[in-house]
Amino acid sequence: MNLNQLRKRLIHSLKNKDPEIRRVAVRELSNSEVPDRYRILENWSKYEDVSSILIQIEEILQNADWFDDSPENKERLNLNLEQKKILSNLSNGSLKVVKKTYAFLIKNRRRDFLPFMLEVEKRFDDSYFKICNIRLLSSLGERSLETLRNYLEFPDREVQRMALEAIANVKSYKAIRFSLLESYRLGPNFVKSIEKYLSKWNLEILLKVLQELTEDPDAKIRVSVAFWCGKVPHTISFGCCQILIGDVSKLVVQMAWDSIENLSQNLDEAKQILSQVGSRTNANNLIEKRRRVHSLGDNIHSFDTLLEEYQVGDLRQKASSIQKIGFLEFVDDSVIKFLKDCTTDKDFRIRANALEALDQLELKTDKEVLLKCLKDEHNRVIGNACIALYNTYNDEFFSDIYRALCQLGSSNYEAPRLTLVFCVDQTRDERFLPLIRSQFKQHNFDLVRERSLKLLEEWSEDSPAVLYELEEWKRSFQIALDEEEPLDEFLD
Repeated sequence: MNLNQLRKRLIHSLKNKDPEIRRVAVRELSNSEVPDRYRILENWSKYEDVSSILIQIEEILQNADWFDDSPENKERLNLNLEQKKILSNLSNGSLKVVKKTYAFLIKNRRRDFLPFMLEVEKRFDDSYFKICNIRLLSSLGERSLETLRNYLEFPDREVQRMALEAIANVKSYKAIRFSLLESYRLGPNFVKSIEKYLSKWNLEILLKVLQELTEDPDAKIRVSVAFWCGKVPHTISFGCCQILIGDVSKLVVQMAWDSIENLSQNLDEAKQILSQVGSRTNANNLIEKRRRVHSLGDNIHSFDTLLEEYQVGDLRQKASSIQKIGFLEFVDDSVIKFLKDCTTDKDFRIRANALEALDQLELKTDKEVLLKCLKDEHNRVIGNACIALYNTYNDEFFSDIYRALCQLGSSNYEAPRLTLVFCVDQTRDERFLPLIRSQFKQHNFDLVRERSLKLLEEWSEDSPAVLYELEEWKRSFQIALDEEEPLDEFLD
């Protein structure tokens, strides 16, 4: 019996009503040389209803050698024609051919080709490949953390957010540590993304991370820990704050007091310490005023450093410097003018990141700049302009925002549609639901549909209207476990 015949027989056995037959099929499949055996087991786990078999599959997948797929090993497995064609297409010089092959691999969750896909990503400066690889890496557990962390340095907010959420979903000690520190470093939008994971993580592990980082020698890390302690109402996190209010860094002390005030809404111990020190309102105002005056000088120096990085860097380094400017706490008019000038730069990454920085630094970003950027040729610039307009001029320009997002959702390409989903995720405004509905009902872009579904699943926890959309999706679209679509038909 050749591998294809064995594959078909085992898939058929997985669908058998007898749990014992399914249990044996799982074991045989995991011990076989069927190239996509792990993918088949992963897909079947969505349908299996016997807990002991689910545990069996989970243990197999956790120990799977997903990365043990060097070219030498591929040759040893005697690749069939389809697999050879996949490798050939991944090496193709045509961006269109490579993207279509990527789409095929993502649709069929072919993690067995991930090592080759990671190499392809280095050849093309395109966020699409990074987003696809993050999707596959996200299910590999802790061994993917370092690879995922590298994506946080790429100057594209959607790539960064997907990588950060993939890290958070691992839920291990190392993953939680990464998530807390990196989200605080990257800014408020990323903090917001990670806050929803606090209740999903193991509380004991989370508190252990906070306790150990409280003693970190880096003041920047202690500031972020002081911030996150205020988000976790527990006596241990409060104890961390008590340690940090005696810190040598004034910024750490101020953040620790702010977190104690947050905790006082749920913890009697925090209320008690505030009552003992008396009203801090006047003192806080004075401390804040002095801190702003002191920090202004520091930030000007920081801007000068980032400006120097911008002037000497290549295009990617320039875009990264612009993004970092958006994280400065205090800026003057010259910084704002510099960023506005960058919104007309010839490189789309610089334009997009300049818009993002302006949205973070200005209470009311110049509407003329934003409206002009709505007509930009690149989807990332349009997306950031939509978010900035929504944050500051929602009522006045909602129709303009809706029209721009609608155009993104009607694109013949995948990236603009992903930008639409990202923008709706940032705003969570139910008036945009028709735009998301159009994305999860289309069948040309699987990654867009998956992102739309993920958004609905998370959003539905707080919105009955979104829950209805999610149920509608479940009624209208079902994914069956079966043989994958032939590669030739997919590419044609």
